[in-house]
Amino acid sequence: MRISVYDLRLDWLDRLPACFTLAEFRAVSRLSPDAAWQTLRRWEQGGKLALAGNGLYRRPGTALRWPPAVHRAAAGGGYFTGWSALQMIRRRPAPVGHLDLVCARRVVGSPAGGEIPVRRHGLKLGGFSGGLLREVDGGREIRVASPERVVLDSLAWPGRFLGIQEVVNLLASKRPRVDAVALLELAAQWGGEAVRRRLVVTAAAAGRSRLSRWAGELGPFSPGMGRIRLDPTVPIPRGAPVVSGVILNTPLAEG
Repeated sequence: MRISVYDLRLDWLDRLPACFTLAEFRAVSRLSPDAAWQTLRRWEQGGKLALAGNGLYRRPGTALRWPPAVHRAAAGGGYFTGWSALQMIRRRPAPVGHLDLVCARRVVGSPAGGEIPVRRHGLKLGGFSGGLLREVDGGREIRVASPERVVLDSLAWPGRFLGIQEVVNLLASKRPRVDAVALLELAAQWGGEAVRRRLVVTAAAAGRSRLSRWAGELGPFSPGMGRIRLDPTVPIPRGAPVVSGVILNTPLAEG
């Protein structure tokens, strides 16, 4: 039986996740774009692969916890946060609406072909690894922010992942329950005073007075920092109150 060059290349599949992109295959094979595409096309024709989306391939018979859109987004590194992370923690089959991925650089646009839209955020948050849950799915490590990390991400960039009122609602929620001790430990490692100040205010609005008090005791507030806005994307209305050095420029309802 004659063995083709494409059969000899099958060993590369063992070095790839069960669901992988064309770019990942080229990184392993070091083939030219045309040779890589031809190889994958032959494997697909021979039943070794199935097309899972535009430029996305999957080995038949492999069970995946998350849909191909999650694997495509995770292929470039980074971690999921925001509401999509909370849905993934709850073991829902797919996040609602869109995926928020914090990565090294921001990429404009969403995947084609009716997949879940991906919003990529090129932020320095990716350099802090605290509060990230790791799960291996089909040989790929997928990193997801814990509820506590979602809170901190959202307080660092209000409106980017969750709005301020949504943070209050999350802190007040029973499912998923935000663990006060884990959140305080992360906030101490984070070290950002603006985040800590906003945590004091949002925890109080959520009815978690002890969490609010403990957050205020993580360290002294620097007088040189001045007042900060609760939501930096919102103008400061006349006569806005100030709590713990935070200008309450957006209304807060008890969570």
